[in-house]
Amino acid sequence: MSDAKKPKFRFQQKKSGDVSNRESTPSSAKKVETSAPCLSLSWEDVKDIEGEDHRMEFWKASEGVIQDIHLITPKGTKAVYEMSIRLSQNLDFSCGDAIGILPLNLPEEVEELSNRLNLDLKRTFTLSSNSSTKMKEHISHIISHRTVLTVEQLFLRWLDIRAVPNKSLLRVLATSCGDDSDREKLTHICSREGSDSYLSEIVLARASLLSVLRRYPSACPSLEQLVEHIPALTPRYYSIASSPGQIDVRIVFTKIIEPLSGICSSFLLGRSPLQSLQVFLRPSPSFHMDTDTDDPLILICAGTGIAPFLCHLRRIKREERKREERKRGTVWLFFGCTNAESEICGEEMRQMREDGVLDGYYISYSREGEREYVQDSISKRREEVTDLVERGARIFICGDANGLAVGVVRVLKEVLGQERVEEMKRGGKLQLDVPPIDVMLFRNEAITPHLGENGFSWSAPHNVHTEAHDIQHHERPVHIHFLSFEDMIGVEIHHKYPSCFVIYTFERPARSLRDGNTEVKRHLKTEKRRRGVYPFVCNDRPQAEMWIDRIKRALARTPSSEPLVPRKMIVLVNPNGGNGSAVKIWNNLQTMFEIASIEVQYIKTTHSGHATEVGQSLDYKNLEGIVCVSGDGLLYEVLNGIMSRRDWKQVMDKIVLGIIPGGSSNGLAATIGCSDPLLAAFSIIKGRSAPLDLFSCLHSRDKVSFGFLSVTYSIIADIDYDSEKYRFLGGTRQTVTAVFKMAKPTIAYPSKITYLLPENNVIVESNERLVDMEEGEWRGPHLTYINKEGFLPQVLPHCKTVEGDLTFFLASNVPRVGDDILLSPRGDMSDGYMDLIYGFNQSKMAMAKLLLGTADGNIEEVNGIEYHKVKAFVLDPLQERGTIMIDGEWAPPQKVCVEMHPGMGKLFVLEEQRYPSCSYAQEEGMTREGPRPESIVGSPGERMKHRKIADTLRRHRKTTII
Repeated sequence: MSDAKKPKFRFQQKKSGDVSNRESTPSSAKKVETSAPCLSLSWEDVKDIEGEDHRMEFWKASEGVIQDIHLITPKGTKAVYEMSIRLSQNLDFSCGDAIGILPLNLPEEVEELSNRLNLDLKRTFTLSSNSSTKMKEHISHIISHRTVLTVEQLFLRWLDIRAVPNKSLLRVLATSCGDDSDREKLTHICSREGSDSYLSEIVLARASLLSVLRRYPSACPSLEQLVEHIPALTPRYYSIASSPGQIDVRIVFTKIIEPLSGICSSFLLGRSPLQSLQVFLRPSPSFHMDTDTDDPLILICAGTGIAPFLCHLRRIKREERKREERKRGTVWLFFGCTNAESEICGEEMRQMREDGVLDGYYISYSREGEREYVQDSISKRREEVTDLVERGARIFICGDANGLAVGVVRVLKEVLGQERVEEMKRGGKLQLDVPPIDVMLFRNEAITPHLGENGFSWSAPHNVHTEAHDIQHHERPVHIHFLSFEDMIGVEIHHKYPSCFVIYTFERPARSLRDGNTEVKRHLKTEKRRRGVYPFVCNDRPQAEMWIDRIKRALARTPSSEPLVPRKMIVLVNPNGGNGSAVKIWNNLQTMFEIASIEVQYIKTTHSGHATEVGQSLDYKNLEGIVCVSGDGLLYEVLNGIMSRRDWKQVMDKIVLGIIPGGSSNGLAATIGCSDPLLAAFSIIKGRSAPLDLFSCLHSRDKVSFGFLSVTYSIIADIDYDSEKYRFLGGTRQTVTAVFKMAKPTIAYPSKITYLLPENNVIVESNERLVDMEEGEWRGPHLTYINKEGFLPQVLPHCKTVEGDLTFFLASNVPRVGDDILLSPRGDMSDGYMDLIYGFNQSKMAMAKLLLGTADGNIEEVNGIEYHKVKAFVLDPLQERGTIMIDGEWAPPQKVCVEMHPGMGKLFVLEEQRYPSCSYAQEEGMTREGPRPESIVGSPGERMKHRKIADTLRRHRKTTII
């Protein structure tokens, strides 16, 4: 193996604290340089502007007056409040809509910041632009409207002074330092080699501008620099809990106290009744609850997600007071919380149950009693839920997008079926209002994560905390990043920082595509995969562990009610295979398996037949697979060890075979498109498998073996056998040996070949099984067509027999018998047939053309070559000349009887039921039930047609698989 092909899958994250997803290379400290400011500030002498709030025009907000605020959970539990706000104008809202509230920063923090910067809070100023560079929208609004602001208004209302400083802001602070020590420290944090310091001191510490200024007191940036680099203070959104048509709007919110007090919850709790707020309506884009319907309703929520359902239920209760008879369908509510004390509006819900507003109220406690989740409660009542859906029920889900929604939708698919759930989504019968409750940091930007059915996504807007309202009012682009579960290797806690978790991927490069006003990252299938490291910083370790658990369960498709069962595999490494690089290959790949949480039993083979012994004695019950890091020969040994067991069938049904190329002959890995060890390891980690046909081979005085690759004879077998002395050359050893062979006179091998074609659907079962003559015990599967003497008498009339001086013979189960050797372009490891290719009396020129054509699959163009799909064959050498090779293992030139066993094994592949075998299976519809063309020997036009198809499939493989 050349150095270019050796795997170098070293995750930088495992060795350093750098949380960038690009590999960090050491660099010398550089002088911090900042670009010229894009803003200029002019101090103005304007008075009487204290009461003006220009944000109302920017956000299209209006005044609201607080009427009431009270605690609705017991003291000592998580504090949940309900607030009533009277609006200055009548807002026409529906159940599911939200209210946006414009918060203020804490006055004490604003005062401290101004003191540290030596700024007068009452001083007024205006801003103007110095360049044509596009400004942040809140700054553009201030400039375009020639808004006059005080320093206090700027810090209190416009800038998010709690935001974690990015490196560009820290560079500004470094240049403004009057103390050399402070400047050097900040410069180091901004540098690449200071990534560890930036992560620990800034990101993980949840540092703010104020905390950085406390630590480096000599820093004193200008006000215009702060305006340019600090993100905007954006609205917070709360679902409306009151019924439509009322003057007062009610919201439910939780008091956030860790790791810092929440800006908006602190702001709301600091207000008193009759004080004003700036609010606006945010209609729900996809969550509409209509009471004018007779359809049953199934409402599912957790925590404060009950708010929109309170809105709906209170509306029902108010309307039913006005009419005597009931004009609606059944209403069920599934509610989840941690324990009885954290139940929100429990008494009100039970009263609604007694009054008949609710027909079913089912509460689940995740940390008390039986400890069940909402989805578990739904699963218990699957028959009733199914009946309601059959009657046209509409399902509404509101709560945590990352936990509740995923779990509930998964259970609904189990109860109703995936097609039914998808149909309900399309028809509006299943609606979700699941704003993400978690905010974390990725590359020092605040992001809102979401765990979906197909992957992990997050929005990384231009400004911290920018939300969906920005799209509606200002057409800001939202950047959506998506990591598919198909590309994920695993997730784990950062080894240095326990509140940080890291997602590792092996993905194709992505490019940004715009879908309307949303920018989405799409992966290019034409590009080779590369490793990715994505670090996410949470508030604390429990939050990080929660996300790790969710992602691991999503990858393993394990519901929250079941324990995560670790995957277990045996990895066999042949240190002497090929050029001896197998151990090094495994050392480079071992990290991938650790990240994927796969428990590996590592075995380094010490002698010939060691892998066979492992196959004979392994405990398979808790084992997922056996992986061989070597050439095809090691897997051949394992297979024959397993097939010599009495319980061979149970073992083969349970385990999956895996191959990571590390030898001199890697035909099976090349067949599934995994000649790159990184790609092969990734396919094993993803755990998908495809059927692998096996064949029984009776030879050498009743000796029995099983193979998956090929049986060769004549010059092709001699080349394979003689090339063993050139193992140090790796994959080129066969080419070198072939050149030596062609320099010698052509050798003929008198032989007789008998084979059974696919269209001969004779079904006769032998009275024998494969026999282990030493122990006298039955081994292996039943044989249908052959025994140790050849074809069964009743099968022989359906067979075809040819005889002559054989110059080329290959029976292959796969298209490639080596990395660059495409001998059977129609080969398919799962079609149930063997590709039988042979030729008699070939000239040296024809043989040279044949061997030279193996790299491109042009073997079919050689005159006199016969190519057939067969179910079984018998090769009978008439003279003991040459060598027979079975999956690369030597056998004497004696009668060989071979029969296929379709789908008896399973092999890890990159994509389920799809692998680049260069076969006609997809192009011509070849299956086990239907025959293929008997032979491709024919006119030049037919040959050219088949060659074009093969070339098309080869190109298809290169552009879609890797």
